[in-house]
Amino acid sequence: MRNLHIKNIFLKKLFFKYELYKKYLKYFFFNLNLNKNYRVFIFKKIYIYHTNSSIVRLKFYCFLSNRSKGIYKFFHLSRIKIYELGNIGLLPGLSRNIW
Repeated sequence: MRNLHIKNIFLKKLFFKYELYKKYLKYFFFNLNLNKNYRVFIFKKIYIYHTNSSIVRLKFYCFLSNRSKGIYKFFHLSRIKIYELGNIGLLPGLSRNIW
């Protein structure tokens, strides 16, 4: 489990390192006013970048239980912990639905 967290930290660093540069290149790639050869050159540069630097590769974990599935990104908690903390009333703005 610890190795997965270390890998995830490495992937986050890669993502934030290349995020702005990839957006910069994509802006020029989709600009139709530029020369086609230049756009092909930019596409090759985008393609060469590390595939693990994508946000899709990141995995989100619950802070309390280290659960990797059923995570709400706004709270960074699993659905089980949100249910438990919501019943106690520790999450502000969260109320139970009573049918």
